[in-house]
Amino acid sequence: MDGYIKLYRQSLENDWLKNHKVWAFWCYCLLKATHKKRIQLVGSVQVPLEPGQFVSGIKKESAELKMTLREIRTCRKVLTNLKNVTIETTNKYSVITVENWERYQTKRSDDDTQNDKQATSKRQASDNKQECKNVRNIINNDKSLFSLEKKFQGVDKGGKTKKYKYNDFDMEVSKKHYENMCIVSDTNKKYNNLESWANEVRKLREIDKRPENEIKAVIEFIYLDSFWQENAVSLASIRKKSNNGLTKYDNILKAYNRATNNHKIDYSFLDEEEQ
Repeated sequence: MDGYIKLYRQSLENDWLKNHKVWAFWCYCLLKATHKKRIQLVGSVQVPLEPGQFVSGIKKESAELKMTLREIRTCRKVLTNLKNVTIETTNKYSVITVENWERYQTKRSDDDTQNDKQATSKRQASDNKQECKNVRNIINNDKSLFSLEKKFQGVDKGGKTKKYKYNDFDMEVSKKHYENMCIVSDTNKKYNNLESWANEVRKLREIDKRPENEIKAVIEFIYLDSFWQENAVSLASIRKKSNNGLTKYDNILKAYNRATNNHKIDYSFLDEEEQ
């Protein structure tokens, strides 16, 4: 297999780029996809492929990418939920389709103007941003959460004192965690307990004396780790002790440090202005 693919710099703006395994899987899909119509023989079955499609399987992907089957399933789920790919599965193989292949990977003639190239690049950036915004809109369009800014001030819609205490940072972390869980959990469920989550984040700051950068890094890691994606969906129990005597937060922090081979938490993946 020869030739090349296009990678757009605007991909750096995608939140899921922080997950190196998802990024590797996305590049794998781009590299494996056929650039022209063809027939692929799978056993005795002829599988017709359109540009942007390829035949694959979870075990094959696991072997070639050096990932576990669980990690491959997570990568597939993330990219499917973001509508970067669609996957049609049989009992013997899968056909993976890279969405918008013709728009971004089709060869362009040398006569194309620079303005046309810039317009294409801007459309790519716009679509990439929209993928992440689609998840955020679940929260922003939810009327039940419309007055959260007022609740920051200590009152709810009826003028009553709010049940939970938190500040802008606490709610920002809770919203971000909710968005991440929507991406990996294949659900658009609208949580009504964001205030409860924000209150737990406040307790991490005020009672447990955890620095804000550490809190943001640890909760972001939940989204990046396939185990904690399933076992830390809700922040309501983030401070509760587990069977090993440590809180769930401390266990996630330990997992993060192991993953980065650090004994001290690393904030390098956070924006400099947030540090």
